[in-house]
Amino acid sequence: MSTKPFKKTPLVRTFNVTSAITILCYELSPSYSNEGERHDFWEMIYIDRGHVTIRSDSESFILHQGELMFHKPNSFHQVACDGANSASVFIISFDCRSPAMKLLVGRIFAVTSHQTKIIKRLIDECLGTFALSEYPLAKLGTAPIGGSQLVKNYLEELLIFLARGEGISEQHPGTEPERIHNVDNLAQKIEEYLVLHLRGKVSLDEISARFHYGKSSLCDIFKRTYGETIINYHTKLKIEAAKRMIFEKKMTISEVAEHLGFESPEYFSRTFKKVTGISPRTFRTSLISGNTVYLENELVLNK
Repeated sequence: MSTKPFKKTPLVRTFNVTSAITILCYELSPSYSNEGERHDFWEMIYIDRGHVTIRSDSESFILHQGELMFHKPNSFHQVACDGANSASVFIISFDCRSPAMKLLVGRIFAVTSHQTKIIKRLIDECLGTFALSEYPLAKLGTAPIGGSQLVKNYLEELLIFLARGEGISEQHPGTEPERIHNVDNLAQKIEEYLVLHLRGKVSLDEISARFHYGKSSLCDIFKRTYGETIINYHTKLKIEAAKRMIFEKKMTISEVAEHLGFESPEYFSRTFKKVTGISPRTFRTSLISGNTVYLENELVLNK
């Protein structure tokens, strides 16, 4: 009996990230500015909140919230805040010799909701696998199995969809149609609503009435997109706003609690500690909160 040979089709890798050099989660102070650098590997910078000025050999431009870009190997680049506003950034530097990387050079990407989900998975896996914002990059003793591989996979997945040139969804806060049929768009609109209502409480009843969806449907759609319940997400947005008020505006704990509609300074402090792991007063005097490094000057990495 003869056996028929099977033809095997190779699965070609368009992007092959071979190593990571640094993975950084920074909250940059309004006065932050570094001296600039060059290195022989790629670097991606993503702006999670705020904006920064990027300077290169030949130009200067602003990178806004929800945008990312790549610095190619051996290119000079410098980052600075505007002196008035802080910014949250995620930076990962890596080796990748794939020719397709040329598709990403010299472009600013406004990430889509799909790409944002990939970035969130990438950051979450980085947080669970490595001691971030340190050099040399060290793996955590508690890192789950396959963590490094998932960091590689998520980064390569992001590179692929950026190279494909996925469409950019424009956002216009406050212009919701009566009924939103696109699920991703609905979740984004709910988030915009939460951002616009940081002062005071929001309820599922009012959100349901606003967007003409049942409460259970809204909760399911939002959690699938953002991985959080609507109320928990709103609370975390409030705490992020509180950090900025404490950090940038030097407001007192009582002033922040009142501004954000908390019932009392004590309740605000308990909520702040529940979300961040430290009290607002400890946060005020600390340079490090959670997994985010707060920088006023350039961080010198130990080599």
